[in-house]
Amino acid sequence: MTGLTKEKIMDVALELFVARGIRDVSIDEVCHELGISKKTFYVFYAKKEDLVRDTVSFQMGKRHDMMVAYMGARNPVQVLKMLPCMIDEYSMLESNYLRAAYDLRKYYPKTFETVMSDNLKEWIQLIRLRFEFLEEEEAVNYGSRENHR
Repeated sequence: MTGLTKEKIMDVALELFVARGIRDVSIDEVCHELGISKKTFYVFYAKKEDLVRDTVSFQMGKRHDMMVAYMGARNPVQVLKMLPCMIDEYSMLESNYLRAAYDLRKYYPKTFETVMSDNLKEWIQLIRLRFEFLEEEEAVNYGSRENHR
């Protein structure tokens, strides 16, 4: 397959992981879906756990980026435009990703702990930054209201 990238492998793996769970998906199946040999797969990943780690980290990164955009939106119209996307992402996360998340926690606990810990720290930091921004904005708005009285 020409143009094969880790991102393409992760996309295919994610589809399979979500559909059937991480444990029930083999490297052979990922290779079959991609139309590649196991030898080609091993150029990118030494073992399934590496693919699982990268796939989960990549997906969490996408959600992180979306959250950054959502948290950084300054006007209500931007927030409202992003809200349906956020709701879709989280409802899909709840329904489709539940089995994959269960498998990740049960069969790849180190990967689960690492990814969840790293992402939790980032989310907490984002929320703190957003609150700081809102507090600063409120102070500025309050000050300008006081000046117009």
